[in-house]
Amino acid sequence: GPRISISSGQPPGAFKILNAEKNDAQSIFIFGDSQSGHVWHYVKPILSEKELSIFIHPRLAGIKNKKEKLFTTSGLNHTYFFSEGFNHYEKKMKKNDVIGLAINSPFKISADTKNAFKEIIENSSKKGIKVIIFNQIPTFPTTSAVLCTPTWYRPEFSIEKGCSSILRSDLMKSNKSSSDFYIKLANNNPNVFLFDQFSHLCPSNKKRCSTTLNNQYLYEDGNHLSEYGGQFLSKFFIKFLKMENLIY
Repeated sequence: GPRISISSGQPPGAFKILNAEKNDAQSIFIFGDSQSGHVWHYVKPILSEKELSIFIHPRLAGIKNKKEKLFTTSGLNHTYFFSEGFNHYEKKMKKNDVIGLAINSPFKISADTKNAFKEIIENSSKKGIKVIIFNQIPTFPTTSAVLCTPTWYRPEFSIEKGCSSILRSDLMKSNKSSSDFYIKLANNNPNVFLFDQFSHLCPSNKKRCSTTLNNQYLYEDGNHLSEYGGQFLSKFFIKFLKMENLIY
């Protein structure tokens, strides 16, 4: 099997940074904030059937000397995550490799972040690299799945309704700005593909988006998937990779 290495110093809220590297194999590079950590669970199962190298660095964690400039006055520095991640691996990248971009974007995306998306798409296109954009997952007001679980001292009637589910229409409204931007990028750039993880976690036939599935939590907190949530999305993501001919 692939050689697995675990980097230390991952940011709060992110899963462990796991890199599986195989010489001369097609590579998948995932950049972004803590949302990019989810993708390990999406791709892990395919390593048993495909020769792939996987590089995942939430907030650049695990990349030496890349811990400065993580924040700007307006929040997380997505421009830095994208550009520094790309620069770090540019010499390793080859035609038909794949870059994934994943950030938390439940509201309007800043102009700087939009430009960061466009820049990495343009640079990737020049090298014959394809780009996957992961749209926003459903988010919830809760900070911990544990707080949503009824116990003898936390009766069910005392738990806020938004702790276990939220109106899909409300989430669609708050996500509209980022969703429209991602769709436009995918429509206007032949090397860009949109993975609609939102619709897999909360299908259009559902009135409310839920934090659980089969009595298991899909989330670690209000906006990070649990390992179970990541594993649930894995089958959809692998099907997406194959359908769009993103892996060979």
